[in-house]
Amino acid sequence: MPSPPTNASIHVPLEILETIFDFRDIVYSSPGFWTTLHIPLPTLAIPPPQAKSSDKGLAEYMDLWFSRAGDFPLTLHLAMPADERPPQSLIHYIVHNQRWRSLTFRTVCIPQHYRPLRTPFWMEELLDATTILSEELGHGCWRMLQSFTIESTSSVMVSPFQFVQAAPLLKDVNLTFHSFSNGAFISELFVDAKNLHSLSLVGYVNQITSGVASRLYYGIIQGGARLVSLKIPGHICEMSATSSMPAPVVPVTNTVLSCLHLHNCPNIRRLLMNIVLPALSELQVCRVDDCIDAAPHTIKMGDSIRCLVERSQCTLRCLRLGRLQIDKENLIHVLESLTSLHNVSISHEAVENAASPLPNGIPFIQQMTVRQNQAYFLPALMHFSFGDTSIRTPTSSQLVNAFRQFVEDPRRWCNSSVLQWDPASRKMREVEPAGESNELRNRTLDTGLYAPLETTHLFAGRNETCVYSRVMKSWIGKHSSALA
Repeated sequence: MPSPPTNASIHVPLEILETIFDFRDIVYSSPGFWTTLHIPLPTLAIPPPQAKSSDKGLAEYMDLWFSRAGDFPLTLHLAMPADERPPQSLIHYIVHNQRWRSLTFRTVCIPQHYRPLRTPFWMEELLDATTILSEELGHGCWRMLQSFTIESTSSVMVSPFQFVQAAPLLKDVNLTFHSFSNGAFISELFVDAKNLHSLSLVGYVNQITSGVASRLYYGIIQGGARLVSLKIPGHICEMSATSSMPAPVVPVTNTVLSCLHLHNCPNIRRLLMNIVLPALSELQVCRVDDCIDAAPHTIKMGDSIRCLVERSQCTLRCLRLGRLQIDKENLIHVLESLTSLHNVSISHEAVENAASPLPNGIPFIQQMTVRQNQAYFLPALMHFSFGDTSIRTPTSSQLVNAFRQFVEDPRRWCNSSVLQWDPASRKMREVEPAGESNELRNRTLDTGLYAPLETTHLFAGRNETCVYSRVMKSWIGKHSSALA
């Protein structure tokens, strides 16, 4: 924190000195400069020089900083140690300050204690303190809080959702843990979500029944009257992998939900066929961990998406599907019907089988090219990304060629520039693509059937190395590695 302005001066020109002091006066007299504070982990162990004791140092530092913010709402980003108890003065200051607008806590674990099997100490103490104070006041102690975030590599054994009860105006909740215990996650069912605009829960969910999972998903979607974004990408480890999540008697409707991120598993595919989301514009269904579901995928992903879109009559703009066996998902036919898509990202992952070679994504890309030549296929597409972890080095060139045949269609890049490496000048220069005539370019410009692609990415191999990239309305040819 800078020292207060003084009249002391060194040998500096008078004009510069006046400018410096004017700027410092502006900073010190402007409350807006002091409304946000980021404190990394090392600061916890280093109290400010003027602190009276190490126990009160950080709290006094925060109080001194925010005292210049006037009556403005406050934002705090604080890194907390996972295996150490924080000073009581720090907990007291955070809980009793009622002007928080945004709180973000990040737990940093030292390597030898990475992902501990218990809830961080600071979280237990902060939770107890907020609960006690809210009961004493008769209302939530954080009455102005709108955004609450926890990012931790720890497991959580207590309910983090009690923090929501301390903030009646809370709109955005983002909780990231290594795993949620059964009791902590079920507590979410009793949270009044009618005021939430965004809810993100990232982490494993341990051992819950299909009935609880059903009430969890359908309850949040139906109860979130203002919920615009729902993200639960983590894997749910059910007690019975062969049981199915019961479907509601009547499809569950949410008229405002526009962004939905879920985990790829059989129950989620069934969920998509029993919800109605008229405002949905972004859908992501990916497997973000290495858990393999014991239950077979009896419902194809393409069928689930088609049912959701047709039932909801929504305008889907963005579709991200990760780590699928695309040769079994019936995706080509559903992409034909999604003419409003602007952004498509698909990742193929084949299940290894020693008895047969791994299927790859080359046939899928080839089918997309065929559809593009035969019909009105993805006319609004502007961003396309494709990944294939089953590709080996001998076949990677085949995937690149298939990918280029789709994305380098003249109807898609007619308005974009083409860059190619020039060995003579050792620079990228704009050239006309080989095989394209002026007559073809003029004809495709006049049709206007397709939106010009802006970005495309192709990833192949286990390490997801980018072997082809076309960025910012330009594609880089076979010498793209020379740009590095």
